[in-house]
Amino acid sequence: MGVSDLQTSQQHTTLSESEERYRDYFENAKDAIYLAGVAHDFNNMLTAIIGYTDLSLRKVEHENPIRRNLEETRKAAERAASLVRQLLAFRSTPCQQKPSGQPRQK
Repeated sequence: MGVSDLQTSQQHTTLSESEERYRDYFENAKDAIYLAGVAHDFNNMLTAIIGYTDLSLRKVEHENPIRRNLEETRKAAERAASLVRQLLAFRSTPCQQKPSGQPRQK
């Protein structure tokens, strides 16, 4: 194998590694976009739950035993909404950098 053949082989390996990095990056990006869509849909459902719970709380007397259940429902929905916000914030952070031309460390 001559020097020219060795250089061609190294270029091919580098190209294959770059292609693999880009493929991984775009696969992860596709998954992140899908998960963000699910999180937004879930957040919309939680908004409805919180809204209807608030409307019910306005109509229920303080002494009514159902009021405590409604308050707990609202707290749980608020915790879930907070979790969705954290997921969306995590998705928007630059934790997944675009692949560079540098070879990956193995």
